[in-house]
Amino acid sequence: MADLDLAAKVLLQEVPHDFVALARGDARAVRAARSEDAELPALARRMDRLIRFELEGEEGANWMNVEIQANWKANVPARVFEYWSLAFLRFKRLETLVICLRPGKKQGRPVARFETATGETRLTFTYRLVLVWEHEATALLEGPVGLVPLLPFAKGATEELVDLGLTRLATVQPLRRRAELVAALATFAEDAFPGVTWADRMPEELLMTSSIYQKGLAKGRVEGRVEGRVEGREEGRVEGREEGRHQVVGAWLRQRVGEDASRFERRLSSATPTVWGEVARLLGSELTKTDLTTALDELLPAPPEAS
Repeated sequence: MADLDLAAKVLLQEVPHDFVALARGDARAVRAARSEDAELPALARRMDRLIRFELEGEEGANWMNVEIQANWKANVPARVFEYWSLAFLRFKRLETLVICLRPGKKQGRPVARFETATGETRLTFTYRLVLVWEHEATALLEGPVGLVPLLPFAKGATEELVDLGLTRLATVQPLRRRAELVAALATFAEDAFPGVTWADRMPEELLMTSSIYQKGLAKGRVEGRVEGRVEGREEGRVEGREEGRHQVVGAWLRQRVGEDASRFERRLSSATPTVWGEVARLLGSELTKTDLTTALDELLPAPPEAS
């Protein structure tokens, strides 16, 4: 479940405009949108994502708390009201969007309101609720690119449609956004279609660029080419992960810097894991070949010549 949570948070960070448009029902009405979490550090740990957005024809900023729920739970309405009420102390023009990926087990029908009453005091809090399983997978595939990763949980979703989703996301720019959207789709697909290792269908450069897969790898949760997965003893698994990392970075080096790759590969042979990670970060950046080569030379200086 932690992988789904991470993928959801990264998705909201990358494409906030598409989620505000989903709640509002009109992408053209949303002039600008960006994710915010620095202004409420204590609250940000409890909320999935706070989005600041502006609407055409209106002055000033609006705010939206977006919660992506893997399974519907009976306590969702009370919880999102609590989040809204805390954030409302700071942001008065505040809305809430809840996206639920799957129906819960014995949790009742999802509702888009929270109600409570004590004596003569009555409170009704409503919010926008999107039940992904009620949306057609083909509609998500053809809709805003930021919503394509939700496809595996939609009505009529198949492995073939997920493949088409990966194909559509293959043209997203810049590289970092493409990597995060593809990784989010693959993460959700692995939950919906567990018989397929969807990471194996991702290009190495996207695996190395995506924070979803890099953080998963650090926790030992992601298996596949990046890990260099092997069967057997723990020592074998560690060696396999290192071998897989070397193969991926080596191939990426050759793609990005061409004939200069060989000298960097020699210098990397004795590098620490931290340096390997920094090299992967540089390779996933938008640096030109010249600037990338300069940065790699600074990070991996040539060894001193023997006297």
